[in-house]
Amino acid sequence: MGQAIDTVVGTVTAPGAAITATVAATGDSFAVRNTDPGKGIWLLSAWASNNVAGVLRIRSPRLHDNVQGIRTQVLAATPLPAISHFPVQRLYPQDVLTVELSGSAVGGQIESAILSLYYEDLPGVAARLMSVDDLQRRGVNVLTVEVDITPGVGGGYTGAGALNKTVDVLKANTDYALLGGTLSGTVGAVTIKGADSGNLRQAIPGLSTHPQLTRDWFFRLATFSRLPLIPIYNSANKAGTTIEGVQTQAGTAFNVSLNLVELAPAGAGATLMPGSTTPGR
Repeated sequence: MGQAIDTVVGTVTAPGAAITATVAATGDSFAVRNTDPGKGIWLLSAWASNNVAGVLRIRSPRLHDNVQGIRTQVLAATPLPAISHFPVQRLYPQDVLTVELSGSAVGGQIESAILSLYYEDLPGVAARLMSVDDLQRRGVNVLTVEVDITPGVGGGYTGAGALNKTVDVLKANTDYALLGGTLSGTVGAVTIKGADSGNLRQAIPGLSTHPQLTRDWFFRLATFSRLPLIPIYNSANKAGTTIEGVQTQAGTAFNVSLNLVELAPAGAGATLMPGSTTPGR
């Protein structure tokens, strides 16, 4: 089964008070990827990174309505999740979402909308994801890996750095679960991608002020949605696993401390984490 988490970013420059269509970042599209219509596609979360307060709106003929759809207020420099994590909104193959923002009217200021999607079965992609129960059965050690990022000033995804760029302590040929991360400064989002994600980006809100939300972001998503949403990365792929930032025109550098859990091999015995009754898998 080719499950996947994907990220879609839309940006708009100085929209002002008018709710204005964003433009998809390079490589992204607002068209939901094509897959078996009998398989689930879900909008896991959505948020926005604004210079000033505004409105985020996501709509399409396949959502509740194509007039307002999902419309929510956005605070300045506070990319908080805008929709509930349960129940998650179903999406449909090839449906084209309209993603809009209002915000700053100052010339050159970039506002960004960030959407996180989950595909139950996406042809050609096979991300490695696990459930909360899987994590409890296989978890061995907790660790953090810091990555320093210097984003650009043009919006979209910038500042790519390898997982082992700043700290290189991962054990050879070992699987690690990614729970989330904490940041030194607020950005729109932090994304991670590599062979283990099917080369699709997996995003964490860039909130330095809410570490209780971001430090276990994927664990929270998996818990609330009841879907297998905890990414797995293998240390053998660390040099090709890249972390990027979605930043405003400020381009401020930041670092992210990724919260990881070392995993026992599937099928092997492991030290049981709380709540688990079966070692290994």
